[in-house]
Formats: sequence, structure tokens, C-alpha cells
Amino acid sequence: MKNEQVHANFAGLPLNYRTDELFAQTQDLVPVELFVYSVMMWRTAPFLAAYAEQGHAFFVGKVGFYPVDKLSAIIIKREEDLRLAELVIKTMKQAGGAPLRYDPLAEEARRG
Repeated sequence: MKNEQVHANFAGLPLNYRTDELFAQTQDLVPVELFVYSVMMWRTAPFLAAYAEQGHAFFVGKVGFYPVDKLSAIIIKREEDLRLAELVIKTMKQAGGAPLRYDPLAEEARRG
């Protein structure tokens, strides 16, 4: 599960914001939960039984979601996705593994 705090629409309608209010800052939005397909698992017997009966079994049995970080959530479906992943890898190698650090005080100052 990838949590994205962005203004999102579904079927042309606002999903996590209102049009009759002050336009919310993204930091204040309820995150939209996006599927990440890197790790999925099912119990074999219930999956096969549901598939045989229904022709599908994606949501069979107990379903749970686990949030992952943005790097783990990169999905490659097109060439531009692959180029983005390559850029991320190259940038991380150039940085020598030294992570950029977010300053929580900056967020406090921004909010006043």
C-alpha cells in the first residue's frame, strides 16, 4: 500500500477534498491508498477453490494491507517508469548512501 497525500479524483469527482472549501494543503489531506504489487500472498487452498468457483481470487480470505515506503512502491510498467527508477538508483549511488534528512522544524515554521 502506498499512501499518497495528493488531491485525487475518482470518476471525475473529488475523492479526498472538497470543492466548497478552501483548497487544502496536501499535507493536510487524508492519504489516498494505492496498491503496490511487489509483495502479495494468498493461502493456496482457499485461493484455488475461489478461482475454480469464481474465475478470480484476488480478494479471497482475510485481506490486509501494509504501507511501504516510496522507494518500495515504484512500479515499472512503461519505459518512463524504468527511467525514473534508474535515475533514483543512480542518485542514491552518487549520494553514497547518505540519506537526505527532513527537518521537522521546517514543517512547524511553515504552519506557524
